Parts: sequence; structure tokens; C-alpha cells
Amino acid sequence: MAVRRIGLILAAHLSAAAGTVAAAEAAPTVVITSVAPGEEAIDRDAFGGNPLASALVAVAGDRRTAFRDALPRLLDLTTAYGNEHHHPVAGALADDSWRLGTAAPGERRVALVAVFAEYRLDSQLPSLPGAAFDAVRISRALRSAGFATEMVVALDAAELRAALARHSRQAADADTSLIYVTGHGVEHDGRIALLPGDYPARSGAAALPTRAIMLDEIAGAGRALRRNLLFYGGCRNDPFAAKAGSAPAGKH
Repeated sequence: MAVRRIGLILAAHLSAAAGTVAAAEAAPTVVITSVAPGEEAIDRDAFGGNPLASALVAVAGDRRTAFRDALPRLLDLTTAYGNEHHHPVAGALADDSWRLGTAAPGERRVALVAVFAEYRLDSQLPSLPGAAFDAVRISRALRSAGFATEMVVALDAAELRAALARHSRQAADADTSLIYVTGHGVEHDGRIALLPGDYPARSGAAALPTRAIMLDEIAGAGRALRRNLLFYGGCRNDPFAAKAGSAPAGKH
């Protein structure tokens, strides 16, 4: 099945209030999402997690193929593992020979794997065991590929923002930054938002500006000089638009 590929490249130009301002020399962040706009993501595929995570683990083990050539396989695997319900979207990559599976001589690569997996009962959102599983297996795969990797299973927005700030500082001295994030997510008014474990779903979209973390804020933590990659495993549908105050579906 053909996979949609669009040039979704987010330049890292965020405000100081977000705590993720990118240096002028940083490369733009290339975003790869598990699903297309309007689609829901699966928390547990046949391998136990998100289909994008399963595909990323598989491709990270390839030490020979340039990532620009491995990307079509990653997208096709995501769709296959998602039983054709996932249609991943990827930004345009630099036309170089960089490989995900192994570091080039002298390359410094850093990664952050951050997920929201546990949701409080009063959030009215189900917890995501697949996301917790993904955090462990992706971190293991990236460490094997030479990334200095931090894994965070966050409970709230403050914990994730602290991890993003740490990663931003480390990425500023790195050649390559890779971030994988997931949790319950929505795409509202054209922006993707990641919902923390204490997000009040009964508030609907009204709480997004103060309680959610926008994907462009996360992208701003990628400050590496040569390449910045952001993998997002969450949903891109908008349940808030369908019914005011409704909660996202039990996927992420």
C-alpha cells in the first residue's frame, strides 16, 4: 500500500518561554509521525507496542543502509504492523549517507525517548502499556546504535519539559539528535498536541493551551548541528472537534 510522504519540516524557532530555543546553527527538525492527519494510532500491535516503534526498532538494527534509503522501509513496516490503519508521514531528509544503525567516525549522537504511559483516573484517559514497552525497547535499540540515550516515562508536562531541556543542552554539542515521543495525542486546529498523564479530558480542547505539550515545542529541543529527527507515535485525530468536551479514544 502506498504511504503518504510530505515535507513536514519544523524549523526550531520557538520562544524562550518554552525553554527550547534552538541556536541559529541548528539543523531543522524532520518530523516522522505514526499516522496521517485524522487517524488514530494503535497502542499495541503484534509486537506489543506502537507500529512506528516496532518499525523504528527494526530499522535501527540496519547498520549498512543510509537512512534516506531505509526510510521507505520504516514507513511501509509501520503501515504493515498497523494492519493498514497507520499511514505514516515523514519530512524530507537531507540527501546524505547518514545511517541510523551505526555512528560515523567521530559522530556524537544523542537521543531522548519520552512517553506518557500512565494516566490518572481523574484524567478519564486509559493508560497505555504499549507506550511503556516502547520506551524500553526503543532506548535499547538506540543505545546499540551508538546514541547516548535518556529514557523518560513521564507523569506530567513538567517532567517531560525538564527532559526536553536536558536533551536540548546535550543536543547543542551533538551532530545528531533523535527524539521519540508518544502518549495520548490529538491534532486540533492544525497543531499536534501530546496529552500528559494528568490531562483533564473532560475539559476538551479548552485545556490544550495550558495543559498539553505541542509537538512544535518538542521539536525545538532538537538543536544538533547536522540533523534533528523527531518520531511521534500518537494520534492525529481531533475528538474535541467532533464533540465539545469529549475524550480521545482509548488508543494513543
